[in-house]
Amino acid sequence: MKPSHAHLNITEQEWERMVVVFQGVLARHQVPAQETQELLAIVGSTKPDTVASR
Repeated sequence: MKPSHAHLNITEQEWERMVVVFQGVLARHQVPAQETQELLAIVGSTKPDTVASR
């Protein structure tokens, strides 16, 4: 994951925006709360390898 995202230089702010958009998509599709939390946890586990360290 890290090598495939390193060149993108994704910032903390960009990450947070992606999470908000993702939550909106899940809500729009009426994904139940339990599944929403599980998906957010899965996506969140990729943050250290996705967001560029400064």
